[in-house]
Amino acid sequence: MLYFCFFLHHAEKRLNSAIYRFLTRNGIDRYDPARFLDYKLEVLQMLLYCLPRFDPEQETEFLKYTKHYVRDGLLFCRMMVEAGSFASLAEYRHVRQIGAIYNNSAKTAQKSFPSLPSKADTRMKAYLRMNC
Repeated sequence: MLYFCFFLHHAEKRLNSAIYRFLTRNGIDRYDPARFLDYKLEVLQMLLYCLPRFDPEQETEFLKYTKHYVRDGLLFCRMMVEAGSFASLAEYRHVRQIGAIYNNSAKTAQKSFPSLPSKADTRMKAYLRMNC
């Protein structure tokens, strides 16, 4: 446990920056100290969860080993905050991936086919035809 405390002392800046980037990634969430602390405690809990499973003989840095666990801890916190009833973290992750694909498909469609009119353009042309 003493080594873990030493590790946290030296890795705290990296963990804090990862949590801050996660909270402000979409530009929707603003920095909130209480929320930041909740997320940080979840990350520390995930680090303690994977500590007994870590094998130093694998010659892997501990933070690289824990990256997946930390990401899952952050997603779990967000899952609890969002207003949805998800059975598991895997289901929540899948729903977020579908949402990202859907969100990015509209952007790529406009880039790929700039000559296609949007719904607003079509409505505006119809309005101008009727009123002119």
